[in-house]
Amino acid sequence: MCWPQRLDILDLVRSGDIPEAIGSVNKYFPNVFSDHPEVYFKLLCQQFIELIRKGDNQTALIFAQKELNSYAKEKASFLESLQVKRC
Repeated sequence: MCWPQRLDILDLVRSGDIPEAIGSVNKYFPNVFSDHPEVYFKLLCQQFIELIRKGDNQTALIFAQKELNSYAKEKASFLESLQVKRC
């Protein structure tokens, strides 16, 4: 099993280092994102959240427009999760 690598990736996500987590997933589990594109999309969403948490709103906005928007357009099923739902 690859438990040490999985735990390392989990620690990276928990610490907010999403780019490093994505790199580690690609390194240790190269087929995960192609087999499960929703995992990649969720990590991109988490990266957006981390940018907001850091107060880097301008970078977060640019990231959302480039990365999230373009990825959601390619995978139409993810577009709904980007839309704000009103009560």
